[in-house]
Amino acid sequence: MRLRVHQLAAEEVYRDMARVPEEYRLDREGKRIPEAKICEVLVEAKSKLLILRGRQGCYEPIICVDEKTRDSLGIKEKSDYEFQLLPVGFLREFAWAWNATDPTYWIPARLAIISFSLSVLSLVLGIVGLVVAFAN
Repeated sequence: MRLRVHQLAAEEVYRDMARVPEEYRLDREGKRIPEAKICEVLVEAKSKLLILRGRQGCYEPIICVDEKTRDSLGIKEKSDYEFQLLPVGFLREFAWAWNATDPTYWIPARLAIISFSLSVLSLVLGIVGLVVAFAN
């Protein structure tokens, strides 16, 4: 779909997000993408994982992104581009959080993987301990 690029509000900069009015937040099949869904945003052969949010009271075909996102996608403010919004699965959602600019996203993601890794290690060591104990 064709959307005009606008700047995000100052308090939303560096949040790895885009604001798109609900009626334009559609996937390839024309289905509505729920607010707060992480999607791959494709434009002119470049892509970026962004969390999509709505834009209250706006009924125009626009997408609001910060300067960092515009630079990575190679787009300019107040210009129109053909965008594709592709919802992603769990692993890509986790990749978005892991690589997010905002520490409130990447710190919990990294702590989660460390905690999960330590849990797996503990499980393995516990099983090895049981096997050794029963072998004697």
